[in-house]
Amino acid sequence: MRPIWTLLPLAVLTALLWDTADTQGTGNIVADCCLKTSDKRIPPGAVRAYQLQSRSNGCTETAIVFITKSDKRLCAPPQLKWVRKLIEKLDKAGKKSLKRKSPPSGAGGKRSRGDLPADG
Repeated sequence: MRPIWTLLPLAVLTALLWDTADTQGTGNIVADCCLKTSDKRIPPGAVRAYQLQSRSNGCTETAIVFITKSDKRLCAPPQLKWVRKLIEKLDKAGKKSLKRKSPPSGAGGKRSRGDLPADG
């Protein structure tokens, strides 16, 4: 009979492989998502584009992601009036929204004002 200490490395290896196989089998794709939004107004001159973040893209929050000229991403709630007006201004200026990177089964991209929730 083998001493128990010779079986210990085998047990540890088996546990590690089991955990790795379980994690890889989930098929989850991590998206770059806003975890919270801010009501603070963003100066229109600082913004170059926007994206719509939605739950269908695997994110927990629905948000408008404004991309600044310095490449920062600022998250705002889509239901606010100033957010919708800024989107309208960007659309009129021809600054189209950037396509949202999404999981292979999802779709993202430009949304019209009619696609946004009303003030609440």
